[in-house]
Amino acid sequence: MIKNVLEYLEQSAAKSPDKTAVADEHNAFTYQELLDNAQRVGAVLQKETQVRTAVPVYMEKSCNALAAFMGAAKAGCFYCLLDPAQPVERIQMILATLGAKIMIIDDFLKQMTIYFPTIKKDLDEHIQEFGERLDTIVIEDIIMPEIIELLEKDADTKKLKVIFDYFEDVCINSDDYLNNVFSITALEILGNDKNILEKAKKYMGPITIKLQREADIAIGRQV
Repeated sequence: MIKNVLEYLEQSAAKSPDKTAVADEHNAFTYQELLDNAQRVGAVLQKETQVRTAVPVYMEKSCNALAAFMGAAKAGCFYCLLDPAQPVERIQMILATLGAKIMIIDDFLKQMTIYFPTIKKDLDEHIQEFGERLDTIVIEDIIMPEIIELLEKDADTKKLKVIFDYFEDVCINSDDYLNNVFSITALEILGNDKNILEKAKKYMGPITIKLQREADIAIGRQV
């Protein structure tokens, strides 16, 4: 007798690994792919949080969101779906209530709007100007000035730690596209000012430090 949805997923993956388990307008997972993705999410959550804690999932309903739900359950946590269409202020209130230490999100820029709600207007204006979202320009011209200002003041240490913890997760778990964009924008910019970089290193994880150094070397900067 199947006791829960995770057991059902595991049995389905064993019996019919190549059968489609879930599909959305952009993607589809077989039972094996859904299980593999859920296990990856669960493994990260087990390292980063404790059982019976809230794991906000800031995604639209999708295959990836379902994998995140399953991963949270596998780690012994409970998930809370946050609708990206909700106002940023509402999202922040929910996060404060949950007291969550980790959040699953599938978009770097969405995460930045959580940390810096005021940039949402700048993002909208950027899209109106260019007709699409140009990630490198957004990170360089909109997001990094906010982070540099935080580092210059070096007062909100809690917020800086949260941001750089997220950067470390990006460096470890993101796809090649985001890693490349992140390296040639955020990490290069941090290296433009040695004083800012030294402040940032207090919050950087080991992988972020490594990739920042590689970004400096790639552009011929002495390290």
